[in-house]
Amino acid sequence: MDGLAAVCRLAAARFDAAGRIDQAISHMDFALAMAQGLADAVLLLQSMKAPFLVAVGQVAAAGEALARAEESLARARSPRSAMEYVAIRAAVRCMRLDFAVTRAVTEDIGRLEQAGEHAQASFVMGWLVPLMFAQGEKEAAEPWRQALRVHAEELDHPYRLADVLSFEFAARAGWGPAEVEEPPPGHIRSSNPLASYRVHALQLRLHLLRADWPSAEAALMQIALDGGKIGASAAAMIGGYRAIAAAHRTPNELPRIGDPPPASLITLGGLFAAAEAVAIAGTQRDAVKWLHWIEHDVPQQVRTALEWPVSRERVVALLRARAGSVREAVRAFRDSIEWAARAGYECEAALAQVQLAEVLSLAEVSSSERARSRLRRSGWMKLQELEIDPTPHAYAATRALAMREDVATRPQLTPRQVGVLSLLAEGMTYREAAERLGTSWRTVSTQAYQTYERLGVSGKFDAVRAARRLQILEPRRGMRLAAGPSPDAQIAPWSRSAVMRPQS
Repeated sequence: MDGLAAVCRLAAARFDAAGRIDQAISHMDFALAMAQGLADAVLLLQSMKAPFLVAVGQVAAAGEALARAEESLARARSPRSAMEYVAIRAAVRCMRLDFAVTRAVTEDIGRLEQAGEHAQASFVMGWLVPLMFAQGEKEAAEPWRQALRVHAEELDHPYRLADVLSFEFAARAGWGPAEVEEPPPGHIRSSNPLASYRVHALQLRLHLLRADWPSAEAALMQIALDGGKIGASAAAMIGGYRAIAAAHRTPNELPRIGDPPPASLITLGGLFAAAEAVAIAGTQRDAVKWLHWIEHDVPQQVRTALEWPVSRERVVALLRARAGSVREAVRAFRDSIEWAARAGYECEAALAQVQLAEVLSLAEVSSSERARSRLRRSGWMKLQELEIDPTPHAYAATRALAMREDVATRPQLTPRQVGVLSLLAEGMTYREAAERLGTSWRTVSTQAYQTYERLGVSGKFDAVRAARRLQILEPRRGMRLAAGPSPDAQIAPWSRSAVMRPQS
């Protein structure tokens, strides 16, 4: 049976080298069909299959694969197979943003250490640390970063050491550009493309904050190179980074971004970058869509991302402002300031202060001039201290409120009205739109007529034209789009060498 387990591991390594996740899953399914009744083989194949499924966005299916693996655990005879299952299960739980089992993951690391499986324990730590960063718990992640460094040095493991260097760089990047020393990217690139990918995503954000366009372009190029080595998803990640770069550099152009895939630790950084791009330069319709994604598909425990250390609430605030929910945006900005200051993300706290001051100045929300001045002064001083020009970031909040000069008279539609209008723009009747939304046609008719009234038009076709002119809906033609994935793009596969392999 141990020999069969070894064959399974060898097969997984061959799938890894192929770099074709869909094909690897098919081969594993074939092997599973041949391995019925062989508990060790089923245990390994099902557990090894789970990270592949997360990588292609099938997060729920990954959980099902782990459940099937666990069914074979009691009948497995190889202790090594059982330990590999424990390690992969713990890592996949982190990848799936399963915060309910964080304590169980740390206990699994202890079990692996006691069994002498130090390489497997390091593999799990390499995913636990980004999960803790996603919670905004940089300080709580520090002991695990130190433990991972000790393991990497004792095992003489360049891959894990590159992980450590990327995590240390991320810890510094949360403070802001002035706090970051250049890491040794050449060493990281040569040993661990995923760590290199993370570092260059962090560098991209720092360059965009400083409006250093040549350096940002170089970082984008390196992200694409790293992504090619690890099979990164051009649609979900690289496209998101390109969109945010375009939104910062040319905010008057609409980013072209498809629907967000399921949230996972693998996709989180690029997805937050894409959401921020929509918040800065997207249409009201896109803002509603991405706001729904963050609020319904991203666990509430997620506050930021290791690769893209924005405040979730600040992005939500900008999306809410662009979607027309200004009072909710103000509350989200205030939550962002409080969280970022408490969690040690000084740059994010300052950005939220500057942007909240702009929203309070322009929107019809009661606030004192003294409070607005204090917010603006505090945020501007901190950003300037970090060598960031506050002006374009203040302007991003202004654009989120309105995309023309006359803010007071610009029609603001509710998210539901935008949803109704977008369906009508696709050529649907009131009844068809009602069926899509799960409501009555009379409700849709009422919302449509309220929309016409706000836009100052008398019918559906005039309303759609007005909404496109005002960039509430995306223009049909004549508008250049920022680089990014097409709306119907599929998630490209990630290589298991970066996602799953313990690198033992």
